[in-house]
Amino acid sequence: MDRPKLEVADVFRHYGQAYRDKHGASMSTAQRRVMTAVELCRTAALGGHLEQCDRCGHERNAYNSCANRHCPKCQSLARAEWLEDRRSELLDTQYFHVVFTVPEQIAAIAYQNKRTVYGILFRATAENQAEVLLATNLYNWQSLAPRYQTAANRTIFAANFATVWNAYVQACVVIAGPNPTGNAEKALIASVEDRMPVGTTLTLGGITFTADGKYDWTSYYLTPITSSATPGDSMSYPSMSAQQLGAFVLSSLIVGDGSGAAEIAAAQVPAILGTGNEIQFQFQGSIGSQKPFRDWLSEVLNCCLGFYTWEFGKLKLGCRINASAVDAYTLGSILFQTLKLTPTVAAFEHLIISYADVAYQFQANTADYCDKSHAAYYGRAASPLTSQMHSVGISTLSHPGRSHHGSLPADTEARWASVPRLPRILRCRRSCEARNHCLHDTGSLERPATREDG
Repeated sequence: MDRPKLEVADVFRHYGQAYRDKHGASMSTAQRRVMTAVELCRTAALGGHLEQCDRCGHERNAYNSCANRHCPKCQSLARAEWLEDRRSELLDTQYFHVVFTVPEQIAAIAYQNKRTVYGILFRATAENQAEVLLATNLYNWQSLAPRYQTAANRTIFAANFATVWNAYVQACVVIAGPNPTGNAEKALIASVEDRMPVGTTLTLGGITFTADGKYDWTSYYLTPITSSATPGDSMSYPSMSAQQLGAFVLSSLIVGDGSGAAEIAAAQVPAILGTGNEIQFQFQGSIGSQKPFRDWLSEVLNCCLGFYTWEFGKLKLGCRINASAVDAYTLGSILFQTLKLTPTVAAFEHLIISYADVAYQFQANTADYCDKSHAAYYGRAASPLTSQMHSVGISTLSHPGRSHHGSLPADTEARWASVPRLPRILRCRRSCEARNHCLHDTGSLERPATREDG
């Protein structure tokens, strides 16, 4: 093989010192050593030795190598052997190249904490791939026509589950090792224990796993397959949707006392237009299939004054129709010299919502709401600040009147009638002394000021 015209060592020798002068503050000692070793590799600085042919006796001088594991020249043979070993492990099947990356802010942290951050990345990658495969396996089973949900096919799908689960555990054992020393390795073992059925133990590769059952994959993914019906029986089988939902969504969706976001949306309320009752917030429409999950959430929650946030690693869904700060914020929790009152600035006073009206066979229709008092106060009653939005889930004229009224201040008319001054926004910092609050609200408060605030 011909020697390449330019090697990494040539680049380091030519530009290495200038790079160190410019970026030296961000380089670790280990990185400096690697650059120096590559620069000096097979040069007179490391000395040399005499090589002699054992057949013809020809002799030549050769410089010593740096033997650094990062040197592309010294490790070329070891790299080739490693690649050959990995190729021998490949299965005769099709492979996909999946790339996992992290945000730029986390990459900066990883620069100085490689072992911890990369360990977390490997663990999250393993969990993600295993869960995607198991969810796909379950979806494929549930998509089978009833006549194909036979005992033989059920065995195949159960075996698929076992294969993915065993591969996941093996990967965790390889990464963690028999005696984990870092936080990443310990978290990896805990991840396996969280996904084992309660009451079970597993010893593999010198590691003993004790089940936690917090996110039991067996219950979530295998049970619907193994407990499904066979031909000749009823084709109904236990649905695991509620358990799957509980694995990543907080109980704020369905609480049981009517205060959950889904329970509020499903409540029967008098129709604003017409007679009788109707579902308070009913989504009727379609959402695009090629969209991020956050966009799906936004389109659905726009129909019910909804919001979403993350709390302790789980998705929290809520509905602003029952939002209250009565028991979460008190004067006693305001920090000294943090209270401020600032004028409000309206984003809009006239909101126009476009939607597909079910009364007209889902033809386009609009509904609007205008805060006339606010517009008149600023001398623009004839031309209020206007905003438009489209909702894919609203289908009746009553629905936007009920859901999007909350986009404007709910107490606007009463406040403007009783408070003859410019409305204010109250801002303060507060303590977090075991009060009934959401995680994302802790530490600060911002709301319209009222007469009770003095």
